[in-house]
Amino acid sequence: MAKRLRPLTLMDLLNQHLSYDDVATEESRALFRGGKPIGHEWLPTGTLLSRFVPVRPYSAVCPWWILFRPFTMSNRQRVPGLGDFLYESGCRIGAWGQLVEAPGCRISCMEHASRLTLVRLMQPVYAWMGPSSQDRPEPCGGAFILHGGEFRVWIPGLAANMIIHVPIPRELHVPPPVAAEADEPARTGPARTGPADSTHNDADREASADC
Repeated sequence: MAKRLRPLTLMDLLNQHLSYDDVATEESRALFRGGKPIGHEWLPTGTLLSRFVPVRPYSAVCPWWILFRPFTMSNRQRVPGLGDFLYESGCRIGAWGQLVEAPGCRISCMEHASRLTLVRLMQPVYAWMGPSSQDRPEPCGGAFILHGGEFRVWIPGLAANMIIHVPIPRELHVPPPVAAEADEPARTGPARTGPADSTHNDADREASADC
């Protein structure tokens, strides 16, 4: 017999007093490797969560997410963030949110059917976490095929008023193309007499560096 769930009070957090067996579904058993997560974790307000969504209209409320920043679980296991993975792998975000390669990268990460979305938790919640199973589409109607092993965050009961959409950090966007003449000295007008802005030049070089 299924356990009867008690109603939340003002002092309770979402999923705080539940076990995985209380809320497990056919989908969660299929998505978590081995059918179950490895942890039940507290996520504070401000936690960044990401997922790949269809380019077409989609539902913003989904219980399945990927941590955007690194996270240390209560058992001290460190979970890498999707943002770090994308940055280190050379994948970047294009003008419409789709995955593209950074200039100079040789790996393939083009994905035109999906785009990355990023949200921030507006209140603390409890979530179940664990590595995912193999080769299946992104949940909640996504078209992006994930090959498994990425760390999943499952927040059953997550509501629209618990999250807010935020922009993708600038470091993950493809650098804008630089016009060739921008690097040439001006042909007209007074010559520059001030010192060169080395900090600005270094930043430009870093932005266009190979991955």
